[in-house]
Amino acid sequence: MNIVEILPIILVIIGLLINIIFGLVYKTDFIILMIKSIVLIIGLSACGISVSNVIKENSNKRRKDENVKKQSFVFEAHIPSITQAEYKSLNDDEEEFQEINPAALYKKNTV
Repeated sequence: MNIVEILPIILVIIGLLINIIFGLVYKTDFIILMIKSIVLIIGLSACGISVSNVIKENSNKRRKDENVKKQSFVFEAHIPSITQAEYKSLNDDEEEFQEINPAALYKKNTV
């Protein structure tokens, strides 16, 4: 069993022991001591379950983040080599980048 799973039980046992020890030391009535113990059991159980749930969610989130970091995103592409003649045939003067004035484009489209 994981410490997170038994955390509520540990909290209840420690709380009850402290409550009973202080009750016996200060000579508290038995009925009052038992009522305080019942309230402690309910309160510490709720707190322990809440804390253990938060710890479980955080550990699950941490594991997911570690798994994402471990995954390597590698893009592999095969680019075939071309000869000098093929490169020159692809490199036409018509396909060169030409700088155009945006105002000239507007005039072209309106005419």
